[in-house]
Amino acid sequence: MYCTRCGAEVSPDAKFCPICGAKIENNESKENEYFDSSEKSSIDKSDKIETISILALVFSFVAPLVGLILGIVGSNKNYNKRNSQFCKVAIVISIVLLIFNMIFG
Repeated sequence: MYCTRCGAEVSPDAKFCPICGAKIENNESKENEYFDSSEKSSIDKSDKIETISILALVFSFVAPLVGLILGIVGSNKNYNKRNSQFCKVAIVISIVLLIFNMIFG
């Protein structure tokens, strides 16, 4: 069974999607209808890198405080795993550079 909002696989007895939190309806025909009509768009969406993730990564080097803020905002949104990893990397880089600037700057 799959979530109609984000396309994640969920257990048949689940009430909510573990990824996006959407309410799961147990209507098999609706589930099949969703994936027949928009399977390609859900695949394309999962491969897309969100702009905030890229900005967080870039700003973590240029302006660590801005990169840290963008990384936190981006990691709190329900993006795919790849975007979440970009934001986490940006947060770590920003923190390291902020500490480096406090000690040596």
